[in-house]
Amino acid sequence: MARELIEDRRRRDRLFGEHLFGEPAWDMLLALYGRLERQELPDMAWLAAAAHVPQSTAVRWQWALIERGLVEFPPMRAIGVDALVQLTEQGRQLMERYLLQTWLGGRCPLCVGTAEND
Repeated sequence: MARELIEDRRRRDRLFGEHLFGEPAWDMLLALYGRLERQELPDMAWLAAAAHVPQSTAVRWQWALIERGLVEFPPMRAIGVDALVQLTEQGRQLMERYLLQTWLGGRCPLCVGTAEND
């Protein structure tokens, strides 16, 4: 599902132009979630490319995601431009909840504690 959303966004960008709909944080979350099954941690250069933004922009959004508890540096990693990043447990759970709700058309009995299901 995450890969399908990424492909839909790229298709939209090709039709309308890639700078019209800029959502780097969302692109980064989708890309990180999509990497979970491969068990690979991307570096900042890869994440910037996945979000189609310059690396400096990706770094700013990375810190915004870190501050919100959605992304983290793995243990024992140096913080820097080439640092590896991953979803936090909270970030993974929220992405799964969102994708499940999207897949089920907004009705998700398992997604307790969300505005749509309260």
